[in-house]
Amino acid sequence: MASGRRPGMTVPTDGCQQLKDMLAGRPDWRLEYNASGLVWCFGQEGASRLVISFDADHFVIYSANTDEEIGMATIEGVREWLERLESGHAGWTELQKELGGYLLASEAEPWLRTPPDAPEGGSQ
Repeated sequence: MASGRRPGMTVPTDGCQQLKDMLAGRPDWRLEYNASGLVWCFGQEGASRLVISFDADHFVIYSANTDEEIGMATIEGVREWLERLESGHAGWTELQKELGGYLLASEAEPWLRTPPDAPEGGSQ
């Protein structure tokens, strides 16, 4: 991943609080902790299609769609980026769709084999 950080970027030291104020309570966003520290992740059912963190002097946005990382100097820049591109990261990932179909089929299989007049929880 290439960093989009540009020399001379400055971000207020309350960047973590600014991210919290913007993303807390917003649909499909959650706060997680990884090797880099606290990160905000966007995606359904645990997927991280967008990841936003605060580095020492800038915000970092990672897009799983493009496998790219960009730096943003201000929370306004992050907000504008999200307004334009967040919806393109919404929904399930292709892997989630594939696994979901497999899991749904595997859960349905025993149900489909149970005759309609069989006692609940087993076949005759």
